[in-house]
Amino acid sequence: VLDILDDFENPNPHTVEITSCEVVGTRATAEATITNEGTDDADFMVRIDFVRPGTDNTRTGQNVELRTVAPGETRQFVAAGTVDLDDIECVLTEVTGPFPFRFEF
Repeated sequence: VLDILDDFENPNPHTVEITSCEVVGTRATAEATITNEGTDDADFMVRIDFVRPGTDNTRTGQNVELRTVAPGETRQFVAAGTVDLDDIECVLTEVTGPFPFRFEF
């Protein structure tokens, strides 16, 4: 059990880059990449929040699960949500390992 919690709290070394952030109508979308900089396959959970520009006022967000990212691999992913704004900023909030026992907190 402790190994599972450690994997959640201490994911492999990684780099995340948000490559695009837009809102069309009420749909906010962030496109991003994650690179596994570790030496083993890794699972990641990435949290992207959509905020009012220039603030930390989160309107919505999404956790994106990425399974079995190979060492050195860069994987693209998309996070999306519904917002009531004409403009947004996309913010990388957190990167963890997989949720323990597949439960979200």
